[in-house]
Order: sequence, then structure tokens, then C-alpha cells
Amino acid sequence: MAALIRQGAIEWAKYGIRVNGVASGGCKTEMTMSLVGSPEKMKEACALIPFGRLSYPHKVAGPVVFMASDAASMYTGQIMIVAAVVRLWASDFSQTAV
Repeated sequence: MAALIRQGAIEWAKYGIRVNGVASGGCKTEMTMSLVGSPEKMKEACALIPFGRLSYPHKVAGPVVFMASDAASMYTGQIMIVAAVVRLWASDFSQTAV
């Protein structure tokens, strides 16, 4: 997905179109609750998150609105990570050469 976003940003920039992404961590929804199966398992999963809880979809909406706004007019080819987790294993997208 990161490569698709970067390539789209390059190809669409000449038309004034920005291409960005928002990558969210786990969100508490009916679907995630049904996948986890029980409150005990959810508690175990949340124990692995520094904040000790999942996010909610409305918490991801703000970054999405920002990326679509004029305030982000110089952002293109970027992925905003919205997650309350320690991402020691994740590559730093901002350092990736295009």
C-alpha cells in the first residue's frame, strides 16, 4: 500500500491531486469484538498496547479530515500512522526514498 500511495502521489501531482494514506491501529468495533471472542481475550490483547486500550473509529477521523484539508496542502505521498502502539518493527515511511 505504501508503494501505491507514493507512486500515486508522483503520477497525480501534475494534476494538483494529493495522494496520502492513514494507517490506523486497532479500533474497537463490533467486528473486532467478534473476532476477539471474549472480554478476557480483549483484555489480554489490550495489555500489549501501551495505552492499554484500542482506539475508536471516530479517533481516526481527525487525521483523515486533516489530510483532506488545505492545512495538508503540501503533504503528498505520506502515510500518517494513527496508532497507540510501539512500532519498533515498522519502517519509517518518511525516510523512504521515492
